[in-house]
Formats: sequence, structure tokens, C-alpha cells
Amino acid sequence: YPFAMDKAVSLLASRARTEKEIVDALRKNAYPETAIARVMARLTEAGYLNDADFAEHWAAARISKSVGSRRIRMELRQKGVSQEEIDIALSSIDEDDLLSGAIKAAEKAARGKDLSSAPDRQKVLAALARRGYDFSLAKQAVQAVQNEN
Repeated sequence: YPFAMDKAVSLLASRARTEKEIVDALRKNAYPETAIARVMARLTEAGYLNDADFAEHWAAARISKSVGSRRIRMELRQKGVSQEEIDIALSSIDEDDLLSGAIKAAEKAARGKDLSSAPDRQKVLAALARRGYDFSLAKQAVQAVQNEN
């Protein structure tokens, strides 16, 4: 148990993590299930593990890096966050922040392209889709960049 706790604390010292990430790391290091259960109970009781807070902070950080909500949803699912917690985290994101992130990504993708031509517009829309933006938001962002130019 003490070694498993040390491992978990060192993981949390570098960045916030989900419960699944901690459990997976402890299992990977072959700690017994009883020790893992004790560590998880202690960390949750102490308030060091909270998937809802993790999801909210992760989503806000990814939005600021111009990542769309579909991609954030996928990343959080991979990290073991429940669908309900993901929905709550994404609902707390301001639509204007999401649009400004999409515009920033569209500006980057549109460098050297002529947005008045359909093929170039499609390339920028495809780039936004790969970053996780849904079509309507990507289209708004491309239109905003096109109007700027």
C-alpha cells in the first residue's frame, strides 16, 4: 500500500488525472488490487480525485488550444470520465469561446489558401473537422475568416 500510494501521489504531482488513469497506472506497475482499492479510497476521500473537476478543467484548456467539443468528448471518454460528467463539462463552455477557438484554427488552416475557392474552403472545413469541430461551427468560423479577408 505505501508504495502504491507513493506512485499515485507522484502521478498526481505532475498533473491532474482521472480515477481510471491512476488505477491503470497502478495495475501496470503490478500493485495488488487491495492496495489499489485502498489508495483510490484514500485519494478520493482526501479530494485529490474528482473526475468532474478534471473534465471541466480539461475541456477549458483544450478549448483555449482550439480543439472542438467532439474531440474533447473523445479524449475525456478515453480517460475514463463518465458521459454525464463530460456533458456537464462541455455545457459549461461558453459558445463564444468555442467559436473564437474555431476561428483561430480556421485562420491557421487557411494560411496560403483562397477561401473564395470551394476546394480551399473544403480543405479548411476538413481541417476543422479533424480538430473536432462540428460542421455548423466550422462553417461559421470559415465564413468569419473569409469575411475578415
